[in-house]
Amino acid sequence: MNICRRVLIFIAILGLFFYVKATINVKIFKNNCIVHDPKTIQNISCSVKPLNRTTTAVNISGYIIRNVSNLLINAQLFKKSEINYRPFLVNVTENYCDYFSKNKGGAYMRLVAPIYMPYTNMNHTCPFYGYGFLKDLPISRDKLPKFWPPGSYRLDLLAYEKNYGKLLTIQLYFDIKEIRQQ
Repeated sequence: MNICRRVLIFIAILGLFFYVKATINVKIFKNNCIVHDPKTIQNISCSVKPLNRTTTAVNISGYIIRNVSNLLINAQLFKKSEINYRPFLVNVTENYCDYFSKNKGGAYMRLVAPIYMPYTNMNHTCPFYGYGFLKDLPISRDKLPKFWPPGSYRLDLLAYEKNYGKLLTIQLYFDIKEIRQQ
């Protein structure tokens, strides 16, 4: 009888889980750009713009002074604890140039690239030179998985050249809150 009771409780909890629909709300509140090599990247501008109550847009622009080829992007996600941000789930490096030239980017690049490609002019093969931008990239709840843990996060994107060194770090600070609907 004890096993039957456990099974019934499990089914009731599972049914309640599917009955209560949880959606998330994403709010980007800060965007930092740190230039590591001012001889390569200049006049960088980073901003966050609210589009409506639930959607925020990210804007990044700057000038690339010399040809940049063999560009690598390291993405690392952090979740805020009580005091500071700690690494959380993602720390991956992708070759940005390989994705466009050989179409053999990794899983994260294939997942993320279609989201931001319509909003940038950095969607061609290497080398990169001149004015580069990411304009009005909307960050909304439909871009993230449905069951993302609520909390405060920081996404660090480090751009560096394989034989040259660090070029730029972009830091996105955002909050994820769960909205329960019945």
